[in-house]
Amino acid sequence: MNLSRVPAKRTKNVPNTEQPAQFAFLDSPSGRMTKSFGLWDLTPWQVIYTSAELRQGNYLASVERTFEARGHTYRLTLNPARISRNGVKVEEYPGEREHLIELAIRKIAIQQRKLNLEVSDKDVVTINLQFYDLYKELQSTGHTFGYREIEEALVILNTAKVTIQRTDYDGDGEPWDLMLGSAILPVMRLRKAGAANKEERSSVHIQVNPLLAEAIRNLDFHDLNYETLMSLKPVSRYIYKRLQHAFVFGENDGSPTLTLAASAVRDACGLNYSRPRKLFEVLSACFEDLKRMKLIETVTEEGVFDGEGKRRSKVDAMYCILPSADFAAQALQAQMNVARNLEAFAVISGGKRPSQGWVQSSEDPKQVRATLRAKRTNHEGQPSLPLLDLVNPPPTP
Repeated sequence: MNLSRVPAKRTKNVPNTEQPAQFAFLDSPSGRMTKSFGLWDLTPWQVIYTSAELRQGNYLASVERTFEARGHTYRLTLNPARISRNGVKVEEYPGEREHLIELAIRKIAIQQRKLNLEVSDKDVVTINLQFYDLYKELQSTGHTFGYREIEEALVILNTAKVTIQRTDYDGDGEPWDLMLGSAILPVMRLRKAGAANKEERSSVHIQVNPLLAEAIRNLDFHDLNYETLMSLKPVSRYIYKRLQHAFVFGENDGSPTLTLAASAVRDACGLNYSRPRKLFEVLSACFEDLKRMKLIETVTEEGVFDGEGKRRSKVDAMYCILPSADFAAQALQAQMNVARNLEAFAVISGGKRPSQGWVQSSEDPKQVRATLRAKRTNHEGQPSLPLLDLVNPPPTP
């Protein structure tokens, strides 16, 4: 069967769309959880602060960053959005507000099953939602933005452009070609209602980023605590996502700890402080936040120095991070769910891989997973992590 040409299963009241089986795997175990999607959620497109050197008169310079993900190195180029504010054209980077709104949009889409697949283009995933739902979702996490602020943020997400390239080399020694050039929300259609209750009845149609759509198709996502995500500050949130991804997908090479360089966080988050000491102070505060929220247990630091004698200075730091038992339990469960999703998908699709295309099926992934667990007589083939020892410490001899 050609999985990209299956008969369309239409969504009620939304013409020319369908609901492939992959969407059903997005169901979260609780309202406290959301999903982290593949490479997209490791792409640091958020600008935390705008330094003086990024301004060129009335314009903003393009931002270039280097970040690591899944054993590879990437270069991010971010071109600012140009928007109209009070009749004046201004340029803005997508920042913390835009990041929180993008996370809230995805949470609503998953929880209320607002995702749709365009029949005319099998690679286009869209979301239709009400402004009021977005406003209330943000408010529930302690982030209250007015309707005009939300509308402006959506315009920024729709007009700022992200380009991502791999900077390492393939097996033939050739540099990798362009991976992505797209807006964060490539297509947006805002529908404003009439004068009465205009904001409450206004809606927005969004096309999600191609990398995010690809991650959904490939089941390349895992569970992440939404409440934690929305309560963290920007740099702490990046470290949290990086830590979770590393343990769920085994990037830490079997170690119960993750080693993270201060320079890697600096480059990914654009923390271009004039003094290295400021960077180390900011990261120390982030680790204290993560400890306070019981996400990490301990952090040990090893300085990287340059020069000798009186000229010897600290230029970088390597942080060895040991996660908490609570974090370990969540990461372990997330990894188990990834493996079970792939196992259930193979049953639903007749042995196909998610990357081979979208699939239509009447089978419920939850029921398929339950059936597979009932048939399993041992734990062979089950995923395992060094984190198991943190969740259930071995007895002391």
